[in-house]
Amino acid sequence: YYENTFTGDSEFLKDKFVRFSYRFQFDDNEYSIFAPFTQPTFIPEQDGYFMYNKDWHDLTAQTTDEQDTYRSTIVDFMENKVTKIGLRIPLPSTKATLQSLHKIISIDILYKESDALAVKVIDTIPIENIVAQTVEPDIFTYNYNSKKPFKTLPSDEIIRVFDKVPVKAFSQEISANRVIYGNFQTKHTPPASIDYSVGVNLKEDNTATITPRTIKSAVGKLEYPSSTLKQNRTYQVGVVLSDRYGRQSTVILSNQDASQTNDSQEFGGSTTYTGYLGSSIDKAEFPGNALRVLFNQPIGPAQPNSNTGWPGIYNGDASVADYNPLGWYSYKIVVKQQEQEYYNVYLPGVMAAYPNDKELELGKTSHTVLINDNINKVPRDLTEVGPTQKQFRSSVELNGRVENIDTPPNSSGLTNTQFYPKKAGSIVSTIASDDDLFNGENTLTNYIPSQAFYSIDSDPFIARISTTKQFGVINENATRLTLNTSTPNTAVIDVSAVAAYVFGTIDIGDTVTGGTILPGTIITAITGTSSITVNKNQTLVANTTLNFHKSVPITNLQNLAVFETDPVLSELDIFWETSSSGLITDLNTAIIENSSAAATINGFNATNFTEAIIPGVSTNPVSDGPVIGTTTFNLVNELNVAIVYGTGTNQGVLSLVSVFDTQSSPQDRSAEFTFNDDASGDYTISVTGSASNPYYYYGFPIEARSFRF
Repeated sequence: YYENTFTGDSEFLKDKFVRFSYRFQFDDNEYSIFAPFTQPTFIPEQDGYFMYNKDWHDLTAQTTDEQDTYRSTIVDFMENKVTKIGLRIPLPSTKATLQSLHKIISIDILYKESDALAVKVIDTIPIENIVAQTVEPDIFTYNYNSKKPFKTLPSDEIIRVFDKVPVKAFSQEISANRVIYGNFQTKHTPPASIDYSVGVNLKEDNTATITPRTIKSAVGKLEYPSSTLKQNRTYQVGVVLSDRYGRQSTVILSNQDASQTNDSQEFGGSTTYTGYLGSSIDKAEFPGNALRVLFNQPIGPAQPNSNTGWPGIYNGDASVADYNPLGWYSYKIVVKQQEQEYYNVYLPGVMAAYPNDKELELGKTSHTVLINDNINKVPRDLTEVGPTQKQFRSSVELNGRVENIDTPPNSSGLTNTQFYPKKAGSIVSTIASDDDLFNGENTLTNYIPSQAFYSIDSDPFIARISTTKQFGVINENATRLTLNTSTPNTAVIDVSAVAAYVFGTIDIGDTVTGGTILPGTIITAITGTSSITVNKNQTLVANTTLNFHKSVPITNLQNLAVFETDPVLSELDIFWETSSSGLITDLNTAIIENSSAAATINGFNATNFTEAIIPGVSTNPVSDGPVIGTTTFNLVNELNVAIVYGTGTNQGVLSLVSVFDTQSSPQDRSAEFTFNDDASGDYTISVTGSASNPYYYYGFPIEARSFRF
């Protein structure tokens, strides 16, 4: 939207893919490590749509973005329209306690361009300004107005991912202004694996009822409306854990290999492949795909293990017994994707089959013109070639994405359509000029190039593409016929006996070639379906094959088509940090609260259930009788934390449904036991007994004295 009071530089971000981060400055002038960077803040002009007529003041000017694109091979509106960005920075505590608890005196807002190594600072926010913002107590909102950075951070700050401080040491000494540690532990022991699954699904909806910053925040469509996961790529997703002081684990992968379904979405192991989308996708409603990570079990155990070096999970409450300031504190998602740089090749139409034979190799071969940047995007292989070689191959594989259709280019209707490629791409088998490609041995002395190719008069390179299925438009304007009779030195050629001739495919002004046709022969008149008149007398023998070529460009074939080159496979076998991160305690809580998380009974035992127990029915007066266990039992979640008693959210109440013995035909013995609920979350079971079973003793059959609760 337009903001007439905007004070920033509206041109600054136009040609940039920028990501943002932040870091804290402490009262001893030391700095924290960088927070995870955002994804690139980029939304294209026109929201990425090709416009039919950009000049709304002159609706008669039929200049379209598609025509501009295939003429220049550049999408000129693919510039960033974002000028104002709101950054929401989560704080480790409330703004009022940042300085007292964490010694934070300012926040640096960091800036990094996609094609630059340097990380720059665009603003430093003092603690006073942070505290003054009272809207949200633990989130600071910074509005970036396209201002330029004012300083560049040194290179050692860029590669600093954590402070190399030992986890713990048995001795410490200071010598020559240096701190020396002895018998120290350098790092935490990460888990061998984490139970999670990875899938590719639609970006989540913008759900206003979910609080931002939580694990379940659904703001993908809101934050990145024009982004989607790249197709035809392999992704490996890992998790990196970190303690509160920034010491990080290695990349931890999933222990899951089996596929599973959650909320109608498919998930598999840590490695996943996303292929090209199919025709069933509604292109108008498609919001884009994203990698989705499903955590099946909480990260744990919560308690540290000094024998293995496992630090446990962070607990900063010093008043409790399981206080653990050195445990794993946060997590972040990392992704390895080695298919990197690729190009979109914007073409002035693609012709299926051959210019003079619409059925030859149809579905197996296509042709197109290479001009401007496309010559570099689809380069000729110039190694190991001979001095007279005029035809070249290309090592680049192409995947069709947008296919031109047979429509006038100025039509207000569709001029192209989405193409759904197979996994195997198309290969550019030959690149040459039109004459070298279709008349390489000069077999046709009066060869005329086909006007179906864009700007053919400038003699551009033509690429012959080997395809796996038909791509492009066949040239219905090319006519080839064979004469059954001879033509003795006359300008009138008899075509009445030609079975393949179809009236309407030959027009006045078409150029005629083939056989002994004289160069420069042009049709001057057409008499129904019986004869054609040319501008020169011809002497032709029977069975001569004639080719008819349009004298003006065949623009119906010259609509925008798009191929995508296969990506370059990077040799860097590394994981890249994403912006998905958070606290492990929040993640574990979300996993437990999920409907698929199980609750278990803690403390249940039958130690007192012996032959000496006296059921309540045998006492006078009758009572519920003694309990079967030595302690009460309760309901706990997967982290062994007691579930709060109640029927509200994240609460639970336990009840005894039935008691059966274990005979081959189990008998209901529920009446012999009483379930005791003290309404606080602690439970016991009493032995009430019955008239038929006043005592419990060891005997046969054993199954009649074994119970399943």
